[in-house]
Amino acid sequence: MTNTENIHDYLDCYEQAILRELEQEYNKKELLKLFIKDINMKLIIPSNKEPWRLYRNGKSNIEQVCKEFKIKYKHGKIRNIIADEIDKGNLVHFWTRFDMLQSYCWYDPSRKKIHEGHVATIYGVDNKYYYLWDSPYVLDIKRAQFLDKKRDRFKIPLYELENALEISGDLFEYNRQAKECIPVFGLNQFIDSAINTYYNRKPINTEEGVAYIGREALVRLLKGVDDNSEYIKENAIETHWWVHLILSQLKMFRLLLESRNVYLDVLNDCVKSWDLYKMILVKNHINPNKQINKKVGRALESILQHEDELMKTLQSIKWLDEL
Repeated sequence: MTNTENIHDYLDCYEQAILRELEQEYNKKELLKLFIKDINMKLIIPSNKEPWRLYRNGKSNIEQVCKEFKIKYKHGKIRNIIADEIDKGNLVHFWTRFDMLQSYCWYDPSRKKIHEGHVATIYGVDNKYYYLWDSPYVLDIKRAQFLDKKRDRFKIPLYELENALEISGDLFEYNRQAKECIPVFGLNQFIDSAINTYYNRKPINTEEGVAYIGREALVRLLKGVDDNSEYIKENAIETHWWVHLILSQLKMFRLLLESRNVYLDVLNDCVKSWDLYKMILVKNHINPNKQINKKVGRALESILQHEDELMKTLQSIKWLDEL
């Protein structure tokens, strides 16, 4: 089995849960084909003056390989149901009130800051603890009882998780489809689609608002930053999460190319420019900077320049074989 550790870092919590199901059966290249979406950014501008939203564009193929099924449970019977699933060799995934779990960065004894927007995995249980699997980036380094050096496995008392689930939450598992269900991944088609999407300036009407994708999304975001628009602050200045996920698509694309011994300096430059944007936001969260808009603006100008160069390079290469 090829190491999949870096793929974990490129996914959201829902995708990470599915990767835990699949990584013992699929090699690294197969997993990349399943999880990669599009290397373009999407910007949604709501019509009701809500904050602008940054997204990854496109859909992955994971739903064709894993189907989600909720596990029904009755209050007071949670432990037995989880234990039964674990005994069958299944992983149990869940969402709940993570602000009630001391191991997590969202823990709030006052219960004023409710946090339910996350998914974690249970892989074991005994008469004292549940054994969980989750990203170390959402865990509290002092409070979590880690079980390995990677800090992605830890234990929490039975009553703590059960109390949270009694208040709010769901248990679910994934039904893995046959390995032959992996969709054919066409590199030519993927790259052609990415290039066409990047240069398509046509807006798309969605339920959330008007969506712009690729170059037009970057241009409009840059203008919003330069104009110091109040609508860009929440998702383009005050949080780095969506920037991280957009950057991760480029990193997975780079891994795919490297699996065929294809190395592009211009792709590395593009990754570095998105990485710089992300780190500017991370540092600003720790130590707010009055010049944040100027810093972000310069980072976006660099991203736009390198993405233009990347698309021109991809257009000039004849991709003869598939991955």
